[in-house]
Amino acid sequence: MMGAVWSLLGILSGAFIAVQAPINSQLARGLGLPVAAAAFSFLSGAVVLGIIALVVVKLQGISLDWKAPAPWLFIAGGMLGGFYV
Repeated sequence: MMGAVWSLLGILSGAFIAVQAPINSQLARGLGLPVAAAAFSFLSGAVVLGIIALVVVKLQGISLDWKAPAPWLFIAGGMLGGFYV
């Protein structure tokens, strides 16, 4: 079951990437500030990914330890990813 869900998410992700650039372009023109359009795009993407992560955690019955410290590689990866973007 989860294999089908992940396959569907992969297909949808590819489709959404194809339409993301024109949508971001229109949003940047509408706002008059490309940086604001990028910030809105990243924020909305983070919200959607958070919802997907919570749904997957619930479906798989995983319990999250929110108080555990994050390994330094996760933090470094996030910082490097932000720098790259």
